[in-house]
Amino acid sequence: MARNKLIFEDKTYRPEEIATKGVSEALKWDQAQDFEKGKDRTHLEPRNAARQNPPSNCENPCFVDAAWDATSKRAGIAWCINRDRSPTNLSGAQVVESVSSPLMAEAIALLNEIEKMIQSDIRSTTIFSDCSTLIRAIVSKSQITKTYGVLQDINRLSSLFASINFQFISRSQNGEVDLLAKQVLKAHCLS
Repeated sequence: MARNKLIFEDKTYRPEEIATKGVSEALKWDQAQDFEKGKDRTHLEPRNAARQNPPSNCENPCFVDAAWDATSKRAGIAWCINRDRSPTNLSGAQVVESVSSPLMAEAIALLNEIEKMIQSDIRSTTIFSDCSTLIRAIVSKSQITKTYGVLQDINRLSSLFASINFQFISRSQNGEVDLLAKQVLKAHCLS
């Protein structure tokens, strides 16, 4: 992660910060594995971690995420729309075959959600994702060779909205759809 921050954002970190972050992420990974095996569910998320509570001025907030399996080249994608003036949320998940990378999985998840909103006649939204590379590419209208076609589709379909914004959020704020994407991928692999 530190290497990626250096390459893509020109940010540097002290070795102590990198080591601390590595240990912290390893503990989170270990806890997540225990959670998936049905062990100690009480400490998966830190007590102060924000949940999927969008800003109050956000219309039809949508959360998307993907989980990718390198061996099978499958992705689990998940979404949740907190629809305005509706007591229920629209959410779902599915498995996508032949996905080349984690970034492509995230892009497909976001494109899929835009298509779902168009089908549901939602024309104003803010889409939240924990993939900073993807959000940065969409907002800056820059192209990433490996996801060129999907980014073009996202851009084209975005023009159908009266208002659409894309915003990066931390993984802890995207926990519900992150878990849903992992679960659908795991369930598909087990079946």
